[in-house]
Amino acid sequence: MPALGHIAVGMSAGRWLPVAPRERVRLMAWFAFLSTAPDLDFVLVALGAPEQSLWGHRGASHSLLVALVCGLAAALAAPRWGHSRVGSSAMGFGLCASHLLLDCLNVGSLGVPWLWPLTQVSYGLPWHPLPALKTAREFLTPRGVPVIAAELLIFAPLFLYALLARGEAEGTASVRRSAP
Repeated sequence: MPALGHIAVGMSAGRWLPVAPRERVRLMAWFAFLSTAPDLDFVLVALGAPEQSLWGHRGASHSLLVALVCGLAAALAAPRWGHSRVGSSAMGFGLCASHLLLDCLNVGSLGVPWLWPLTQVSYGLPWHPLPALKTAREFLTPRGVPVIAAELLIFAPLFLYALLARGEAEGTASVRRSAP
């Protein structure tokens, strides 16, 4: 599970869209939430759902149906930032779907049930370049340190863009002010 990678994808998407500077952090946090939303299945596991079940990690929450729900949530939130519902819906869907793709790229990944509820079959990819831990608890152990370091290195370009890039809204405003 590239936990930091999911956050980096959402943050960089939030930086990419033009919004007022005071809204930038909120949009980045909202998009980071949408890109990590499938991992809310950890709540069900903490409440007793078996890890390897449909309601455990990488079960039903890791499907295109959940990505559609994230797209709907983004469409409902779109007016807050002055964006179109259609474009925001596509962004929300894409952010959630990026989670599924990244999870298929983990070392040892068996894939995700992309097409649930039509089928419970997990579909994966043949290439697994992203480091992984078996459980979220391992992030808090010495085994988590090299995985966190690798994720920070792999996703550094997205984090740097999200945290350091000048946004379109800020750049455009400063150019207009300096023009004669």
